[in-house]
Amino acid sequence: MENSKDSQKLNWGTKKEWQTIVLLIFLIGFLVHIPTLFKLDSESYFIRNIGLILFLPLTLYLIWYQKAELKQTIIPLLIISLGTAYLNGLDGDENHPPFFLSCVHMIVLFWGAYAFTSLRKKWSSNASRVSFLRQSGDHLLLIGLIILGGVLFSLLAVGLFALIGFEFSAFYFQH
Repeated sequence: MENSKDSQKLNWGTKKEWQTIVLLIFLIGFLVHIPTLFKLDSESYFIRNIGLILFLPLTLYLIWYQKAELKQTIIPLLIISLGTAYLNGLDGDENHPPFFLSCVHMIVLFWGAYAFTSLRKKWSSNASRVSFLRQSGDHLLLIGLIILGGVLFSLLAVGLFALIGFEFSAFYFQH
C-alpha cells in the first residue's frame, strides 16, 4: 500500500475541465433566469423545464468528457430537445393531473437519456446499469443534502438579521 504524498493529493482537474464546468454553470444560470429575462410566469416555466435544467448540463458534460461520437450524442439530445418542446407546447392548467404526470414522466425520460449517454456501449450490462442506479442515488442524496443546507442557511440568515432588527427577508427570497 502506497502512502506517499503524491497518492494523497487531491486532483482538481485540468484547466479545460474547469472551463467546461464554468461554461455549463453559465448555461444553468441562463436557463434558471429565462423567466426573469423574458418576463415569463416562473412557476409555469420551472414546472415545464426542471428536467431540462437538471439533465441537459449533465448530458452535455458527459458528451464532452467521454468524447462521444456524433451518433451517440444525437439520441439523448434529440430526446431532451423534443421533450422540452413538447412540454412547452402543451396548453393548459399546470394543476391539471395529466399535465403534472407529463412533466414527471418527462423528467424520467430525460434521466434515461442521461443514462444512455453515461453507459454508452455498456447499456446491455446489468452490472453497469446497477452501478448507474447507485451513482444516481448518491447524486440524489447529495443534492438533497445541499438543498437542505441551503434552506437551513437561509432560515438562519433571515432569523439572525430579524433578531438585530434588519428586515431583508423579502429581498432575500426574491433573489
